[in-house]
Amino acid sequence: MSTKNLIKPLCLLLALLAVLQAPLLANAQTAKRLSIFDPLLKQPQLFSDTFDIATDKSNLGKWAVTGVLTAGLLTYDEEILLETQRLGRRWGISTVDNLKPLIKIGDFTILRGPTDFSSGLYFLGDGWIQLGTASAFLLTGALMDETRPFNTGIELFTGLTSATVFSQILKRVAGREGPAPRTRPGGAWRPFPSWTAYQKSRTRYDAFPSGHVMVTTLTFTIIRGNYPEYESILFPAQIVYLTALGFGMVNNGIHWAGDYPLGIMLGYLFGKASLRMAQPSVKSNEPEKPTALFEPEVSPTIDPTGAVLANLEWKF
Repeated sequence: MSTKNLIKPLCLLLALLAVLQAPLLANAQTAKRLSIFDPLLKQPQLFSDTFDIATDKSNLGKWAVTGVLTAGLLTYDEEILLETQRLGRRWGISTVDNLKPLIKIGDFTILRGPTDFSSGLYFLGDGWIQLGTASAFLLTGALMDETRPFNTGIELFTGLTSATVFSQILKRVAGREGPAPRTRPGGAWRPFPSWTAYQKSRTRYDAFPSGHVMVTTLTFTIIRGNYPEYESILFPAQIVYLTALGFGMVNNGIHWAGDYPLGIMLGYLFGKASLRMAQPSVKSNEPEKPTALFEPEVSPTIDPTGAVLANLEWKF
């Protein structure tokens, strides 16, 4: 079967995934219904919650794994790229980004769509897929008067907005060159490019981290968090989905493998923070226990000579 014959089935599968998954999962309620305005009004709180989760000591291990994987992959990114593209050619998959404009307003492209199997893999991480999924949940919840899918849609819109903004900031900070336009093995790093330079040639600066992987991980994190009873289906689906997307973007010369670990970690963190939106806040008269890193406690103390000193205690 040629790759051209796979284009229509792939596009149909993507459309069905976005439209049908929300009604299939809409079968339960949660206590608090979110507002349609929350994707705008809750942005400051979501960034705050993301930082809180990111600095929680329970996530130290995840950060360590992210760092080790990133360092290891960065070292071998060029070799991984070449081997992935060799596999793509062996399997008859194009190594070129063949997304084509489908909807344009003047010179501005609204939507680019896949034209072959290779670009179909890349399109798995496109923002339109994530926005379509969020819209499907939101509309299902509104039309069926179901709180859980409605909240899922709101959380997706809120998280996608925050994650997209943050990823764009990080891309401009890192300034990593993509595989296709690379000027040296592994791509050059040009931190803090000017606004004009970045806009003129985005692929020279926007590889790290992967925004596609970030928003895809965020989407699955939120859906899995709201529908834990489907974990046995959703988690394997996430692994397969990210694997296909990751392969497609390296094969097309869009991203390096080293761009992925941080994207996955950040997508997870923003997803977890988004899930807090519908969770009731718990108030207690008991003093809060330290849950985050870098929470020093300072208290006075007297040494054996009688001198008054400050005692600094750092809890992990």
